[in-house]
Amino acid sequence: MLARRAATPYGEIDLVCRQGDCVVFVEVKARASIAAALEALGPRQRRRIADAARHYLGRHPPLAVLDCRFDVVAIGRFGLPHHLLNAWTPGAF
Repeated sequence: MLARRAATPYGEIDLVCRQGDCVVFVEVKARASIAAALEALGPRQRRRIADAARHYLGRHPPLAVLDCRFDVVAIGRFGLPHHLLNAWTPGAF
């Protein structure tokens, strides 16, 4: 894990991790159900997270040459969290 609650001018990134040659930006959503948590991540929020990730990489040049991935961890009231790998791909990154 590289950072938790990484603050940028575009908003906060819940988790920034490195897995080999990949930087993983993770959004954590907790709602009454897994489905509601996944639905809470709309296009506007995905754009905000992508902009925040670009800013984070700009502040950490050694990471900027690595691949990037955007994951979601959805947490419902009951059961285990659901980790969705590569949940979306922003435009040209």
